[in-house]
Amino acid sequence: MVMRKRVAAIIIEDKKILLVRDNWADFFSLPGGLVEEDENPEIALYRELEEELKIKVEILKLYHSYNCINTKFNLLQNDINYLVSLIRTPRASSEIAEMRWFSKENIQSEKAKISHIFLDHLRIKPLIITPSERFYPLEKTEPNVL
Repeated sequence: MVMRKRVAAIIIEDKKILLVRDNWADFFSLPGGLVEEDENPEIALYRELEEELKIKVEILKLYHSYNCINTKFNLLQNDINYLVSLIRTPRASSEIAEMRWFSKENIQSEKAKISHIFLDHLRIKPLIITPSERFYPLEKTEPNVL
C-alpha cells in the first residue's frame, strides 16, 4: 500500500481550535495538506497554510505524528501535526469552503461534521491550554482541556 504524508496545523486561540472544510469535503479537519516528494514537512506546512488560509505562522513544535488509512483514497497516510501560532488573521482561499473556530462544546455537539480521524486522535491525546495560550499534550488531569 502506498504511503502519503499530510501535514496539519493545530491553531488555538481563545480556547477554540481552527478547523476548515475543503470544497470537496462534507466534514471539518485541521488545516494543512500533502507533503510533496522530497519536501521538508515544516516547509510543506508553511506552503499549505499560505495557500489555504493566506497566513504566516510560527511553528511552536511537533505535536504528534501517526499513521491512519485515508478512506477517500484507500491509502496509508502519515499525518504530522504541528502546534502553530498565527502571525496574521486567516482568510480562506478558494480551496476552502468554510473556516470555523470550534470550542470544546462545539466539537462535542457537532461530531458528525468533524473528521473522525481528528476526533479519535483528540480522545487519545487531548490538548491542554495554559494561561499563556501555549499548548502541549495532556499529561495529567488539568482544567482547560480542549
